[in-house]
Amino acid sequence: MHNTPSQSRRRFLQSLLQGCGAGVLLPHMESLLADETKDTGASNRSLPPVPGILSVTLRKRGKESAAPATTGQTEWNASETAIIICDMWADHPCKLAAQRVDRMAPRMNQVISKARDHGVAIIHAPSGGIELYEDTPFRQRIKAAKYSKPPVPLQNWCYLNPEKEP
Repeated sequence: MHNTPSQSRRRFLQSLLQGCGAGVLLPHMESLLADETKDTGASNRSLPPVPGILSVTLRKRGKESAAPATTGQTEWNASETAIIICDMWADHPCKLAAQRVDRMAPRMNQVISKARDHGVAIIHAPSGGIELYEDTPFRQRIKAAKYSKPPVPLQNWCYLNPEKEP
């Protein structure tokens, strides 16, 4: 007989607790959102996207490892800007990778939502499953975007550069 619960039992109990927690919290969260939209007449996000100017703080460092970082301000047209999100997944076999994504995703969602509201194109670049989004308005918007030649040719796979990457 085993003294520790099996992994599948542990996973079932975690899912059960999460489901119960969501069932208890969800009605309260919906009422908070309803109160927020009732006061302002809209949600925090402004739709449709409004083109504008983005004020961006750039940071760069010289090639020498001891070179100090320098910062500077610049402005970009939001309508000429894109954020490319590469391979965000709902789960991953490597649990540490999944935990990192779990920590990054809420902040990324805030930034991406605000960028989208200002007219920035959001491009998802998954390694698979894109056909599920083929007919969505978001996919159609990106397909209609003006072509921009990249500074270096894009390949299907990025191989290591032995001169720069050990």
